[in-house]
Amino acid sequence: MNYTIEDDFETTLAQYWEVFFDDAYNEALYQQLRIDRKVEEFVRAGEGDTLTIRSRVVLTPQREIPSLMKKFIQGAISYTEHNVFTARSNTIDVVTIPSFAADKFKSRGTYQVVAIG
Repeated sequence: MNYTIEDDFETTLAQYWEVFFDDAYNEALYQQLRIDRKVEEFVRAGEGDTLTIRSRVVLTPQREIPSLMKKFIQGAISYTEHNVFTARSNTIDVVTIPSFAADKFKSRGTYQVVAIG
């Protein structure tokens, strides 16, 4: 399945990415979403157009597992996001791996932020 989501933000590219990568913002966001967040890796390299950021974050929703799924899943459902941000293209390549059935489920995507004027 392929899809596109478009949103408009009243901000600059630099401000957008500053908020996107702000740890305090993300901590508050995931707390409001009731999702536990554990940053396992966050590596910045380069600066300006050569900046890249690699991160690996484990996310665990604080929700009850549906009873039908409890037969197949032990413990909480979580997933790991592997992200690579490239400043030159204003993109993040994302690979999401669930804690169960990882061999049967593949989720990949690219987020791109574009200035519209």
